Amino acid sequence: MNSYENFIQTDAAINKGNSGGALVDADGRLIGINTWIASSSGGSEGVGFAVPVNMARRVMQSLIGGGKVTRGYLGIIPEDITPGLAEGFNLPDQNGALVGDVETNTPAQRAGIKSGDVILEINGKKVNDANGLRLMVSEMDPGTSVSVKLLHDGREKTVTVSLAKLPEQAADKSNGNNNSGSANPRTDALDGVTVADLDPQVRAQLHLPPDLRGVVVTDVDQDSNAAEANLQANDIIMEINQQPVRDADGAVDLCAQAKGKWIVLKIWRRIGDRGVTHYLSVDNTKRK
Repeated sequence: MNSYENFIQTDAAINKGNSGGALVDADGRLIGINTWIASSSGGSEGVGFAVPVNMARRVMQSLIGGGKVTRGYLGIIPEDITPGLAEGFNLPDQNGALVGDVETNTPAQRAGIKSGDVILEINGKKVNDANGLRLMVSEMDPGTSVSVKLLHDGREKTVTVSLAKLPEQAADKSNGNNNSGSANPRTDALDGVTVADLDPQVRAQLHLPPDLRGVVVTDVDQDSNAAEANLQANDIIMEINQQPVRDADGAVDLCAQAKGKWIVLKIWRRIGDRGVTHYLSVDNTKRK
């Protein structure tokens, strides 16, 4: 988890003179630290943003106590729950954070949290979305024992997790996609999407883990629903509507069988020097 943004929006003027200064309310109480302004002219008029004082206080206390900021680390890559994902996972609403991937040898893995679980609460406090989860965990100290309420295979369960220290490499991950490598197209899967089997040549070209199963996306029509859902070339489709994908023909069959409004894909994507899994929901009703 790598983003810790949580700004207060204000119409108070923020410029080079008071950025980093105090944002106070009408009674003179400190509520935030001025950070930046969104301005069309480059001047002081516009929408300002400030770091909430409670977040700034925790950073200050960490710096005073240990000389650096340490953050709790759960070891997952969370996702917001879109309408398509909510329907695909049969969820009552879009509250919570979907676990897209679980890092190996992390607190989450040791606690039994799995990809596809939905985290609902941390220590009894509701999780609204992925960013809210990131903030909640990051504000806790490494070593803190937390209670995590989640949906696992459609059932609520609670696990106890001892947070670790956020690794250096986890603090700055790129969301780029590696488009090296190619494959000979075999067949169409989703409307506008061409896929191929994971043969030895493809695995070598894309440097795929030996145990990764699925099909490789060789082309995505940029006017398609799949492109709108952010499916990209060289993504590996592992599951379609929570059913494992064995080969290209199987991917076609699973998409043809999909009758709902959304098709939920579990994909593997290379980000930097590693691969992560996460979920996409593709509109199955409108056509290009």
